[in-house]
Amino acid sequence: METNETGCSSLLELLGSIAPTSAEYQQRLAEQLLTEALPMKHHLIREGDICRRLYFVESGLIRSYHVDDYGNECTNWFLGQGDLACAVTSFFGQKPSLENIETLQESVLVSITWNQLNALYADFAEANLIGRIITQKYLVFATEIYMQRHTPKIMARYANLLKQHPHIEQLTTQGNIASYLGITRETLSRLKAETVRNREKQV
Repeated sequence: METNETGCSSLLELLGSIAPTSAEYQQRLAEQLLTEALPMKHHLIREGDICRRLYFVESGLIRSYHVDDYGNECTNWFLGQGDLACAVTSFFGQKPSLENIETLQESVLVSITWNQLNALYADFAEANLIGRIITQKYLVFATEIYMQRHTPKIMARYANLLKQHPHIEQLTTQGNIASYLGITRETLSRLKAETVRNREKQV
């Protein structure tokens, strides 16, 4: 674990781009934010734990997954640089998590606790505005994921994933990608081959 002022600065810049922030708000955040350099395959939270922190991805890639009744890991989402992440139902409800969150690459994450976040809401008007805008953004994001994953067109689901994460093939395993799409690795291999053929036809 390391501290890193760059991560803090990146998050403050992101928040400032959403709404003007006071010097007092920025100072409070800078004092409270925890920056960690974490190895690949590090679990931020496991199923059954309570998610105590909200994370900002300064660099790297993380995923959420749950284990189905057959013992298979099913990927729920991928989030990368510039994204905010937590086990939503656990963090906002402060109850045991239904999902696991792990790093897929060496990652630098900046985080704040549930109690610190709520103190910011109580003390700073801009914190409430920024929180509302971010919540709206991720509600839209969650809805889009749900719609994309339930389209019957598998190629469209795969194309949407590549649009969201253009380098996902180099950053994680085929098994993780296939489980996110709800298909087998063999089907994913056929999708990749078809995608390559379509690109060659366009050249």
